[in-house]
Amino acid sequence: MIGVRLPSHFVRTGTLRWMIVVVAAAIAATAGSGQFGILGAAKSKTKAKPQLEDPFLDDDEITAPAQTPAATADAGEETPSLPPAELSVAPKPSKKNRLRSSATDAQATPEPSLSAPRSSTSGTFELPADIDLKLPEDAIADKPAERRQSVELDDVPLLKPSRVNRNIRETAPPKFEDPTDLGELNDSIVKPTGKSKLPSLKNTPSSEKSGWKSADLEALPGATSAPDNTSPSTDKAAAKGPAKSSGPLAERARFEDQITPEDVVKGPLVDIVIEGNKAIKRDQILKLIKSRVGRPYDPKVTKEDVRTLVSKRWFFDVEARIAQSKEGPVLVFRVRERPLVEKITFVGNKKIKLKELTEQIELCNLKVNGGYDIGQNKEAVVRLIQHYREKGYRHATIELEKGSDPADREVIFKISEGPKVVVSSIKFSGNKYFSSPVLKTQVKTRTQILWLFGGKYDPATIDDDLTSLRKYYNELGFFDVQINHVEHVSEDKGKVTFEYVIDEGVRYKIRDIQFVGNRVLPEDKLRENMKVKAGQYWAQRFISVDREKMVTQYGELGRIFASVVPRQRSFEEPGYVDLIYDINEDRPYRIGRINVHINGQNPHSHPHTRENAVLTKLVFRPGELASMAKIEKSKQRLKNAQIFAGGRPGAAGGPDQAPPEISLKPSNMNTGQKSQLNLVRGQSAAPRSSRPARATKSDSEPAAQPASEPAQDTTSSSAADTPRSVGVTTTASPGLIVRGQDSGDFLDRLPNGESPDSPPGYNWLPPPEERPGWLDVDVAVNETQTGRINLGVSVNSNAGLLGTAVLEENNFDLFRPATSFQDIVDGVAWRGGGQQFRLEAMPGTQLSRYLVSWRDPFFLEQNVSFGVSGYYQTRFYPNWWQKNAGGRVDVGRQFTINTSGSIALRAENVNISNVTNPIPPDIFEVLGNNFLTTVKGTLVHDTRDNAFLPGSGHYARLDYEQAFGNFVYPKFDAEYKQYFLIHERPDGGSRQVVSMVGQFGWIGDGAPFFERYFAGGFTSFRGFRFYGVSPQQYGVPVGGQFQGLGSVEYLLPITADNTFQIVAFTDFGSVDSTITFDKYRQTVGAGLRLSVPMMGPMPIAIDFAVPVIEQTGDIRQLVSFTMGLLK
Repeated sequence: MIGVRLPSHFVRTGTLRWMIVVVAAAIAATAGSGQFGILGAAKSKTKAKPQLEDPFLDDDEITAPAQTPAATADAGEETPSLPPAELSVAPKPSKKNRLRSSATDAQATPEPSLSAPRSSTSGTFELPADIDLKLPEDAIADKPAERRQSVELDDVPLLKPSRVNRNIRETAPPKFEDPTDLGELNDSIVKPTGKSKLPSLKNTPSSEKSGWKSADLEALPGATSAPDNTSPSTDKAAAKGPAKSSGPLAERARFEDQITPEDVVKGPLVDIVIEGNKAIKRDQILKLIKSRVGRPYDPKVTKEDVRTLVSKRWFFDVEARIAQSKEGPVLVFRVRERPLVEKITFVGNKKIKLKELTEQIELCNLKVNGGYDIGQNKEAVVRLIQHYREKGYRHATIELEKGSDPADREVIFKISEGPKVVVSSIKFSGNKYFSSPVLKTQVKTRTQILWLFGGKYDPATIDDDLTSLRKYYNELGFFDVQINHVEHVSEDKGKVTFEYVIDEGVRYKIRDIQFVGNRVLPEDKLRENMKVKAGQYWAQRFISVDREKMVTQYGELGRIFASVVPRQRSFEEPGYVDLIYDINEDRPYRIGRINVHINGQNPHSHPHTRENAVLTKLVFRPGELASMAKIEKSKQRLKNAQIFAGGRPGAAGGPDQAPPEISLKPSNMNTGQKSQLNLVRGQSAAPRSSRPARATKSDSEPAAQPASEPAQDTTSSSAADTPRSVGVTTTASPGLIVRGQDSGDFLDRLPNGESPDSPPGYNWLPPPEERPGWLDVDVAVNETQTGRINLGVSVNSNAGLLGTAVLEENNFDLFRPATSFQDIVDGVAWRGGGQQFRLEAMPGTQLSRYLVSWRDPFFLEQNVSFGVSGYYQTRFYPNWWQKNAGGRVDVGRQFTINTSGSIALRAENVNISNVTNPIPPDIFEVLGNNFLTTVKGTLVHDTRDNAFLPGSGHYARLDYEQAFGNFVYPKFDAEYKQYFLIHERPDGGSRQVVSMVGQFGWIGDGAPFFERYFAGGFTSFRGFRFYGVSPQQYGVPVGGQFQGLGSVEYLLPITADNTFQIVAFTDFGSVDSTITFDKYRQTVGAGLRLSVPMMGPMPIAIDFAVPVIEQTGDIRQLVSFTMGLLK
């Protein structure tokens, strides 16, 4: 073998090209003989084309034999056969000497000769035996496998490669005036090598080719090549196959370090090339990335695109580079796909459908034609088992029959479902004081009902159930109770019985009640009206009630922060404890500024509720003694208004669905300032000159408002969207409105030792050191969805079947019309005043009613309600048809917590038609249309604890109505209901209630028959049909001028949770033309009350009654009922 080192000038004169031809010929000959070529991989001539690593070496690094006739032969001439040769390549110089030629480079370590058998196969070269071409070892080892590229020359006709690639030229790097700039660039990018890093286009399906070929792209200055996945130490492994992926994180790190700076790429992207994809279509990949053709290249966007593609789990590796074509820069993504899942099979599923299981594994990105990932398959197994657990199959097992081996391409889930586990029963043992049904009300676990539904087995609820049971016992004085849980599983493992083993221990009694820390209120004052007495059993519920009463007593004295904490003191003697109330009386306080904070329904919406819609709900005002009772009542009124979050269960509200909150904080008021006593609620007591320019910023106010939103002063009474208020400054904010009031000083105006809110006859004289402090009040509310549509259906024995459709808005504002279309879009138009608007349609088989109403509960910002309504109603009675159309105007006032009154004006037209023959005289007089006008006064006193199922309290109502116009007559009505609590459990459940109801009515002469009294039906006289008790003419009821009815009812719960209750009752009374009880009637009966939460607060009522005393002409009815469903 002969080795010759060529001088650099000789290479630059064109001989280098011929040397490459010689090397390529040797490779072709070697590939044709099946021997290993220079790349170190066995290549078949028919399977792959010849490849050569790093052909573009520096000029001074190439060693070749001396010039031969074969090397100088013209390309078009026939080249003689040459013997095998070796090419020696010197090691690469350092970076400093990279651009300089060197004649003194180190000699390369010889490699074994790569020879090919001599042959005369057409299209190949054979080198003479006397030419020795060698490659140094370090020249090969320094080149990672992924950087070795194939080079095919389009000007060598004898090689005839299968595809022609063009030479890729190296573009000079950008020049920097400051040498340090180049150093900084070198830290973030890889120097261009001038070699194409793109894989062969054979890896890209023909339908996915973008039109740009790898050979047409040039490496940009400073552009990166694809990241290396190999190292010199792994060169042999690289020769055997592709390097193993280093994972998405490593890939991401390599890519981020090599992104091309923006200033290197000039012009928009002309194309995006996807290479290496086989199963995943190019369009699918392009949909996931944000880089777009025609947009400038952005390294940050490219990084994000790589992250997106890696997270999709379609590929093992994703690499990106930017290259240059003749038309401009091209972004290239090289991907290495995962194997695809060819089939997914579930074996053994019977209880859960295939579609449901498929949806679960798709949550793990496991699907047919998706990437095959063993970890992903195992994750799907965990999710499927969890899904079976949630469905009640606690014993279900799932295995991967296929899908755990890298060679698998099919995933098979082998499922053993087992029985569905249900809680068949719940038992309690050891309980003596409380029955098992009562204890069941304290646990969340429910048993299966009728073998159809319910009974879900959930081990997570067991601890909650034990905690709830212990708390229940402790609150009733069983401080030593011990409770354990035991499960009994059936043989088929499908049914579980929960057993709670209870050791109740001793129930403790209260030996003595003591007070510690009270100075202002004497002990006898605190003991007034206490429910808990010495000698009784410990009952936490009643102790809490007594505590609230004491706090209220201190609150009436302005001691808003007084605390009363009950505790127990034990003794060695079991069964007895002392009840001790630790009292901190604190000092009295007065109300200072009232700041209102209104948040929009969501963080991006501006609140539209007026300030006075909040202020009018408050029952305290600046300057008066602070009272926790008034604060709590104000909070309740804000909730009951149903225009703020927290007022209605399930209503969408503001941030975190927070209910109205009223918080207090100390205030530094100017005590030397006088102010007037006659304040309007929510207004300031300070003169205009002393009002603050801005409300005091509270803790809930944002630290800074957007600079683009200037402050708006709403102190002017002409503001379109803010009611009149004094001393108010508002900052325009999308989520918060802050308004404040100044209360001034009231101490100088009060007589010494006197309080405007002190109980009558009680001398409020605080010690000298307890001069009252001032408290600012922050009222924070969150707007909620105040408009709603309710659809329902109801049926009762009085009116038949009824459908209900209601459109309701509880934060209506009649005086805020839309000034632009944007007001409607923003929800500002007709909203924000706290008024109530209702549109109702109730079609039915016997009764139909249509109503529109508007009501302002605080008209003119006073504690006065004002309402207007219009209605149309049709009623088909057995003997006539009646149509009512009219309107009503009413004014009302809440005098006290329990007392209210109203005055209403009614104008109505009543049409009577389709009367049966013979027509009674009283009906004949009013056939056709009748115009009626009346004025009515009402007074109501209501102390019931529940409007639908009351257990205590009373309801009293007085009405007086005077008709004028075409009909002139008086009408007087009185109604009284009293409820007595007979018995209840210590926890307040299972209340047995006796109720007594009395009704009395009288109407004067001249009243039309349709205004008279009729009785019968479930609302007045059970056992008789609706309108079945009345004086008659020709057998037709015409109503009476007098009504006197009564009822006594006993309600008894039959389930511990009060779902089912039974009643026993008797109704009695009379309806007659004169005030008399000569025609007395009485019925007796029983009924059922069923409370269903989904059907609303009013229970389903079914009553059975029979008359024991009746009169001629009365119409019986055995069953009367009412039920409804409202959504």
